[in-house]
Amino acid sequence: MKNLIVRGGAVLAALILTATITPAASAAPTPTPTPGDQTSSPAATAGPTTRTAAPQAAQAVGEPTFDDPTSTVTIPELAGIEYQLDGVVVAAGPQQVAVPRGGRTVTVTARSVDGVTPVPEPGTWTHFFPWVYTPVQPDYDDQYSNARAYPPEGFVVVEYKKADDPDTAWTLLPRVWAPMVTGTPILFRFRATDNRTLVKEPATFTHTFPGRTGKSLSAGDEFNEPGLSNEWAVSARDTTIGPTKGKGYFRPENVTVKDGNLQIKSARHCLPVGADGKALEEMSESNMTSEVCPAGTMTTYSVGRIDTNFTLSPPRSMEVRAMMDGSSGNHNGITTTAWTHNSQGFCEGGVVNSDMVEMDTMEIWKQSMSHNSTHINCRNGKSQNIGDRIDFSPGKVPGKWRTWRMEFDGYAIRYFLDGEEVLKQMPSRGVTAEIAGMTQEDYTRTVTGYPFKLSVYTVANPNGGWAPFVDDAKPFAPKYDKWDYVRWENFDPKAANCAPAGEIAAVAAATPGLGENWTCERGTEAPPGEAPIGRVQDFTGGRVYQTPSAGAVALVGSAWTRFVELGGERVLGVPTAPSRQLGEATVHEFTNGILVTSASGTRLVKGEIGAKWLTVADTLGLPQGEETCGLRDGGCIQTFANGSIIWSPATGAQLIRGRILSRYTEMGRENSELGYPTGDEICGIRDGGCWQQFQYAGSRIYWSPASDAQFIRGEILAKYAELGSENSFLGYPITGEICGIRDGGCFQRFQGADGHIYWTGTTGAHYVRGRIFAKYAEMGWETSNIGYPISDEICGMRDGGCFQRFQGENGHIYWSAATDAHFVRGAIFERYGALGWETGSFGYPISDEICGIRDGGCFQRFQGESGHIYWSPASGAWGVQGAIFGHYQLNGWETGRFGYPVGPEECRNLPDARECTQNFQGGRIVWNSRYGLSG
Repeated sequence: MKNLIVRGGAVLAALILTATITPAASAAPTPTPTPGDQTSSPAATAGPTTRTAAPQAAQAVGEPTFDDPTSTVTIPELAGIEYQLDGVVVAAGPQQVAVPRGGRTVTVTARSVDGVTPVPEPGTWTHFFPWVYTPVQPDYDDQYSNARAYPPEGFVVVEYKKADDPDTAWTLLPRVWAPMVTGTPILFRFRATDNRTLVKEPATFTHTFPGRTGKSLSAGDEFNEPGLSNEWAVSARDTTIGPTKGKGYFRPENVTVKDGNLQIKSARHCLPVGADGKALEEMSESNMTSEVCPAGTMTTYSVGRIDTNFTLSPPRSMEVRAMMDGSSGNHNGITTTAWTHNSQGFCEGGVVNSDMVEMDTMEIWKQSMSHNSTHINCRNGKSQNIGDRIDFSPGKVPGKWRTWRMEFDGYAIRYFLDGEEVLKQMPSRGVTAEIAGMTQEDYTRTVTGYPFKLSVYTVANPNGGWAPFVDDAKPFAPKYDKWDYVRWENFDPKAANCAPAGEIAAVAAATPGLGENWTCERGTEAPPGEAPIGRVQDFTGGRVYQTPSAGAVALVGSAWTRFVELGGERVLGVPTAPSRQLGEATVHEFTNGILVTSASGTRLVKGEIGAKWLTVADTLGLPQGEETCGLRDGGCIQTFANGSIIWSPATGAQLIRGRILSRYTEMGRENSELGYPTGDEICGIRDGGCWQQFQYAGSRIYWSPASDAQFIRGEILAKYAELGSENSFLGYPITGEICGIRDGGCFQRFQGADGHIYWTGTTGAHYVRGRIFAKYAEMGWETSNIGYPISDEICGMRDGGCFQRFQGENGHIYWSAATDAHFVRGAIFERYGALGWETGSFGYPISDEICGIRDGGCFQRFQGESGHIYWSPASGAWGVQGAIFGHYQLNGWETGRFGYPVGPEECRNLPDARECTQNFQGGRIVWNSRYGLSG
């Protein structure tokens, strides 16, 4: 096995698995290990059930049998019967089935070849063969107590248990060395992830790793022993797997103890690669270099890491004295770190909720940045990551011994560099329950309720990431970072000289519900460089603040509970006045908000919403819930007894209530096309109505008792406003905008005159109403051949008539009191226009276009002189009227001998008469004022 090992005996519990196959339905998902750790992840502790073949009834005559372990189907020998396997005729006897990963479903069909022999029931048999995997015994490294296995990922997992602890289960990551417990049998079991795979026996392997002894690390390590304690685990990573962290590989040879110091080497290696791009050899001294790697080789880096097991008590402090190598050139891209975390899982690898906390006591990025951060409170797959840093001039960190320290006093986690506090997280000095967004109970449990481990290592950061990285195109000499000690002090909640004093003591004595103090008096939170504005002390039942504007104020009971739930001082600031009554409610004023306590509970009202509420509290009533933020564009909303206040940075806080609020909510509130309201509602308009303006497309919601609340926006709103809004003939809208119709259009109905406004991106917005709308609807609205309106109704024409233009086929609808509404379109409309429209002799149309006549033609009747316009594809559109039309009618119209007109009526004055003629497909009709009609 070369050098891909894990030194040390600080390991995680191992897992035994029975030699049975677990069905998918009973296999619990197993968390993956923390990236960068060489410990394995705990698997489901519920015992797996055994997957066995289902009990079979007595074998029926002619029925094939299936054997999963051998992937065979045995075909019966039955006279007169032929069998097919997946459509291919097969002989009697065992038939081998090729089964790929993921399994295969086969179908056997029986058929009577003589037409007489009955086919065995049911005649068709379908069976799923799982893919059969034969386990290979894991690799064991007795020298450094490691194990590694190579299961096919996605199909088989390897789980392991200690023989003396069968209830604690872990998963062995594929192809990764994992540290093992020594001195007790470890049972490894290969298990299928679901029923697509069958693991053949033997599926269980047992191995005992030799035991070792070493120095206890309960108080840390001074590194004064000849070598590492066996409570340190030294990590390793195979280059065929991929980097451990960043682009480096943990190499145990890089970790040494020398001259009372822990030393970790970081170095560059040039490795030959195969056609698959993977390294052909492991990292070693022979392929280590300070130069740029030649073309055709892989540039990689070896680093080192040591970890303890989760055996340390919760910390009062962790202190590290260390020095980065400053002897040779650029150190950028190597992160040097020492940190601690508890035994609860990180927010990754399937862990969604966890009481995890990590305290990064020492993190050095490149040469000039010291960083401290706290990762805490994994909830819903996300943890709080709170950090700060000190920047030095380039090169000032390496080559000097420095001391990093983390302290926890029961209230806050604080960090120090060379004795000075460095993490001053706004608005708190240190990481408190408030800063972490946690209750004090959850925070205390997280930091003090679980065992901890120590980690010390270096990392070669990846190219192009957020952290500085090693430049592969520049020389890189080996670096030797050193740690003088890593010290650990256990947490003690009892502190001297913490008794309450002064005004705080007086209020505490007068408030029995406070209980005993559990922290010392301290200053209120303040930005770095600014003095606290008051003093504060925590008690088991609450807190006492002392500020110039409020004096000493105790927060107990529901006020204290809600204050803490809402984030405490981090969110609300400090009391600015004593509590006061507002009706039956109690109002508690803070720097950044108001707590309102009533019979329904205690609610927070803050910011511009709070300011707005104070102006309308008498009518709006008490808050019914907390402010909800994280809305569109960073907005917030809060519900009150008689409405809501909604706020965004762009629109401010606006009151919205009643049916306008109901409609707004139905539409999706701020996520709708309306956006946020830009003003309060405006009432006292026609019929007792109200309207409210919204953010986008000039949108509004109108309400009246008769029409309810309806939204209107964009060009439809612009047209509505142009007509006079609710004061126009349209009145109030009675529907919202209805979209998703032809060509992406929209329309909206209104209260008066059957009014509608139609809009498309091509045609703009136009209203249609009354009898013209009735005709439009009869024709199929926008889906008809005339499409959308392209003008409003145009009135003031002959006989008080009106018309309206439409999109399709030059379509128009004409209306007059005498003729009602009729559409005219296409070639007939063009001829109508040539004849002078309604002002010509034809007047208004008195029918719609009538089609389906001879040769696919159409005609339309008009008001004047029996006027008709006929059209056919062959003849075009021509008007026929008066006496000529009468003769045309007597001869059967277009179905008679004349057929369709092919030209206009042409008239002339003769010496003794007036004569008009018109040509038709089948002849000519002549009218003479002296002789009458002929043709």
